[in-house]
Amino acid sequence: MTDYVPLLPQTPRLDAETALLFLASLLRDSSLNTLQELVFQQAWERRTYQQIAHEFKYNDDYIRDVGHRLWRQLSKALGEKITKKNVRAVVQRRWQQRQALGQVSMEHRYPLCNFCQDWHQLGETSRVYGRTRELAQLRQWILGDSSKSGPERDRRQLINILGLAGSGKTTLAIALVKALHHDFEHVVWCSLEHAPPLPDLLRELLGRTSSPPGLPPEGADTELLIRQLLNTMEQHRCLIVLDGFETVLRPGKIPSRRQDNYRLGYGGYGDLLAHIARFSHRSCCLLTSRESPLTATQMTALSTRVLSLRGLEQDQAQPLMQSMGSLSGSTEAWQQLIHYYGGNPLWLKLVAVTIQQMFGGNLSQFWHQDIRLFGDGWDLLDQQCRRLTPLDLEVLVWLALAGEPLEIKDLTACLCPQHRQRRVLEALSRLWNHALIERQQVHQPKGVTTLGFTLQPVLKDYINQWWVSG
Repeated sequence: MTDYVPLLPQTPRLDAETALLFLASLLRDSSLNTLQELVFQQAWERRTYQQIAHEFKYNDDYIRDVGHRLWRQLSKALGEKITKKNVRAVVQRRWQQRQALGQVSMEHRYPLCNFCQDWHQLGETSRVYGRTRELAQLRQWILGDSSKSGPERDRRQLINILGLAGSGKTTLAIALVKALHHDFEHVVWCSLEHAPPLPDLLRELLGRTSSPPGLPPEGADTELLIRQLLNTMEQHRCLIVLDGFETVLRPGKIPSRRQDNYRLGYGGYGDLLAHIARFSHRSCCLLTSRESPLTATQMTALSTRVLSLRGLEQDQAQPLMQSMGSLSGSTEAWQQLIHYYGGNPLWLKLVAVTIQQMFGGNLSQFWHQDIRLFGDGWDLLDQQCRRLTPLDLEVLVWLALAGEPLEIKDLTACLCPQHRQRRVLEALSRLWNHALIERQQVHQPKGVTTLGFTLQPVLKDYINQWWVSG
C-alpha cells in the first residue's frame, strides 16, 4: 500500500491546532504524548513554562523538563535545531514549503497498522486472581439473559472497565474475551496505546469484521466509516475491545460535551461511542480506561454500563504476591501491606519482587523501612494524578491532609467558596469511578452513622510527598 503523507488544508494562518496536525505528519513514528502536545500548543501561543505550569497545575521544573525533551525530539526528527523560541518559525517554514509543492491536505491517510488483533492472536496472559464477580457481571452485561431472545435479552452495547493503572483491566478483558469468543462471529482486540487516528481504526475494524473481508473506498470520510461499522455490527455478532482508551482523551477535562473530552483531532472517537450506544445492533464494544470517556447521560443509558475495578481482597492478593517468589510474614504484616497498596495487582507484584530481592522475602523488614512508594509504582500514580482536573486534585489534597474520613459537607467547607456542593459531589463521583478514593463509615454522636471519603494509604503518601510537601 502506498505510504501516504497526512496533508493540511491551505489556510492563510497556521494556528496551534493546525500546526500540531501538520507536525504529526512530519513525525509519523515518533508521535507526541498528550503533555507534549499541551506544551507545544502553549509554547506556540508564546506562553512561558511558568504560565503553563500555573494554569494546568503542574510543577514549574517538570513542565520545563518536558519542554526541553520535546525540543530535542523535534530537533532529531526534523534534522535542525528546535527551541521554544524558534519552533513557530521552523514549523511555519516547513508548512509553507509543503504548500508550495501542493502537498498539504487535512485528511489523515495512514496505511493500515497492526494495533488490532483477532482474539486468538492475544497469546498467553497472566493468571487472573479473584475477579470472579467482575467476570460474571461483565458476562451478564454482554450476553444478557440467556432465557430470553430478541430485545428482551437485554444485552449491553457499550461497556467501560475503569480502574487505576495496574488494577488489572487489560488482564480481566483478555480473560473475558477468551471465555466468550465462541458467542461471537468476530472478536477484535484493538490497542490504543499509540492513539491511532480514528479513520485508521475504523478501516482496520471493517477489514476484520465485514463479510466478505474488505475495505471501504479510499478517501471515505469518518462519518461514512462509522455508519459502515454500525451496519457490520448489526449484521454480525461482534465483540470489539478498545484497550487503553485514555490515550485519546484530553487530560483534566470533565466529560460533559463529547468533543471537549478528546485530544485534538480525536473527537471522532466520541462520535463513535455515541453511535455504538445509541443505535440498536447485535454487537458489543468493551473499553478499558483509567478515566471514563462517557458523559453522565451516556453512563445512565440502558445500553451502557461502567465497571469500576477496585483492588483485590487479601485472600486474592496474597497468592498473587506469592507467585512472584517466596514471601514470609505474619497475618498482620500481610494485612498491612495489602491494605497499604489498596490491593492493586501491579503494585503488589512490583513490591513482591523488591521484598524478595532486597529483604530476603521478609515482609516485616520491608514494612519497617520508610520508603514504600518508589519506581514504577510512583510513576503510575504520577501519570494518573497529572490527568486530573484541578478540582479533583484539590479534593485529593484535602483528603490526604485529613486525619479521618471527610463527608461532602466537610469537603465543601474546606475548599474555596466558589466550589459549590454540586461540583464537589461531581468531583467525588469522578474520583470514585477512577478508584482513587474509598468510602468509609463515620460514627456521629447519638449513634448516627454517615458515609465519608478517604484515600488509600499509598495514595495519601503520594499526595503528601509530592503535591503537598513537594
